[in-house]
Amino acid sequence: FSCSPLLGQQHEINYNENLQTPSWVEFRNELSLVSNWKPVLLKLSGQSENTTWRINSQLHDELGQTHIRLNQYFRGVELESGTGILHTLNQNILAFNGEIIPENKLQGKAALDVSLARSVALDYIDATNYYWQDESQNQILRAWT
Repeated sequence: FSCSPLLGQQHEINYNENLQTPSWVEFRNELSLVSNWKPVLLKLSGQSENTTWRINSQLHDELGQTHIRLNQYFRGVELESGTGILHTLNQNILAFNGEIIPENKLQGKAALDVSLARSVALDYIDATNYYWQDESQNQILRAWT
């Protein structure tokens, strides 16, 4: 499969049969630099500026590779299943795997603001007291988080 220099000259792509988006990409040259991961991923997924990816965590392994875990966002809202991992070595992207949710499967916008979400959650739990309302318990919660 050939594509632009941003993605490298040759790489292997496997697709998710249900989503019709790449689920595994093996990059076969050194043109795909880690510093270009955002445009590489957006071009690979064919998505617009409505979709962004954010780093969740990084893991360095005994082979010298770094595995960068990513979360997908659509219009600023994190997608539950939109996740990926960039596998890198010596500042080059070796591979990507994950689930890219295509924009044509997404609609609408976030319906709850923080205040309404809190209200719905408190109504659902229906407790008489909450830890965060008790100052001593609130200090414990703050120490944990």
